Amino acid sequence: MTSNDVENARWEEDGDEGPHKYDTTAILNSIVTIVFDTVYELPYPDPKAEILSQFLIGMAKDIPPKCRQEGADPARQFDGIQMAAQEAWERSHAQILAVANYIRIAGDAFSKVTSLTKMARNYKITAEKWKNWTSKLKEMADAVDKDARWDLKERLQKAHNKMVETQKLMYLYQINSQKSSVNLDIMTYTSITIVVCPYHVGAYDHRVGGGPLRILSHGIERDLSKLAPVSFINIGPVDEFEGEIGKTFEIIRRISNAVATAVKNNSFPLVLSGNCYGSTGTLAGLNQHSSGGSRPGALWLDAHDDLDNPSIHENGYLDAMSASMMTGSSWHTLMKSVPGHEPLDVKKVIWCGLRDCSELQIKGIKEAGVDVVWGKADEKVDFTAGLAAVLNRRDDIKDAHIHLDLDVLDQSLGRVNDFPSFGGFFPEDLTGLMQMIPQKVNPTSLVVCSFDPRLEGGDTVARLACQAILQLIGALKERGTLVAKSG
Repeated sequence: MTSNDVENARWEEDGDEGPHKYDTTAILNSIVTIVFDTVYELPYPDPKAEILSQFLIGMAKDIPPKCRQEGADPARQFDGIQMAAQEAWERSHAQILAVANYIRIAGDAFSKVTSLTKMARNYKITAEKWKNWTSKLKEMADAVDKDARWDLKERLQKAHNKMVETQKLMYLYQINSQKSSVNLDIMTYTSITIVVCPYHVGAYDHRVGGGPLRILSHGIERDLSKLAPVSFINIGPVDEFEGEIGKTFEIIRRISNAVATAVKNNSFPLVLSGNCYGSTGTLAGLNQHSSGGSRPGALWLDAHDDLDNPSIHENGYLDAMSASMMTGSSWHTLMKSVPGHEPLDVKKVIWCGLRDCSELQIKGIKEAGVDVVWGKADEKVDFTAGLAAVLNRRDDIKDAHIHLDLDVLDQSLGRVNDFPSFGGFFPEDLTGLMQMIPQKVNPTSLVVCSFDPRLEGGDTVARLACQAILQLIGALKERGTLVAKSG
């Protein structure tokens, strides 16, 4: 009589048929072997890997009650699980094998799939999932004895370390989940540089020139230093330059050099500028550092298009031409004096909150064929959803400068400058946008501008500006683009 016959006889005493009568063990062991092979072939983020892992765990722990009677061997029926696990481990060199708790494949397997762009886009990765997976690996590494078979403890620790190292790639998947390719040249920052430019057309602390100083007075440096080391570059006086135009272009040149210095030092550039042409200089500074290839686009959060040129401009306010300077539509000769300036294709600028425009300006926007999320004075607009929809279909914009002209805020929140209007952002819009943007693109820089703190509601506007800055840069820290620790 064989051992199978003995075990079947034990079951049949109670009127049941034994598991070996129909070769159940062999069938289950074959299934387990196939599942192990399949799990290894699946990339770690694939939800099917999780389902199969839970199946294996269930097979190991959900032993039928009859197998638990005295004298029965509860492991016998499922002894093929451990054998298949060992064979899969030794054959595939997978980084994780813990049948009793978790079956996970991570680290090198995940790194492998990062090179397969088309495959990578099929898996939705979030910071929360990544954090959970990483913590599970750490939990297992701590729990496993150092003398465990297959060097399991060491392999688990290596897998955990790999998960930490590939955090940057996780972020790339998240922001490109709906785009056609993954940008593997994402910039990683280790600090924050605040470029302080408190001028209005060259005049220190005059009108919107006071905005940067008011924002600083609300403790933005203190709060940012909790996220990463903070340094300053102050744009000095430009009194010796000729007139408002001469002073303006010297400021643009200095901002360009300041931003280039920040990026060279792997520091995220935050430009607090009186005027909108802070973004003109910032894009030039980014170009100084770039070694070629794709240039960043721009998200222009502004009530105004800033695309005027001197031939159509009506009120003499230079800010109204800052985007046209940046895109090569005006002030060509003076812009050539700006280090790093290369005209940005106007179609790589996306406007959000735009509303305070003349008929001529609206006509120009439509003729340019650019993307706009319009603000409406008589209707509540979901700016976050609107901009997200645009970014989802814009495969050409993976890196983007963020231009935040504070007059994009609704007039009811305060008089930001001399050109307020209804139909703009409310606090929830600002929060939603700052949290959403880093999920869709890689922010390269942030300019906050065009805020006169001496008008009605100045402190309210300053607080909202600080909140927006912290939300955006905090999102960079959460997603691994800003990797420094404070202190």
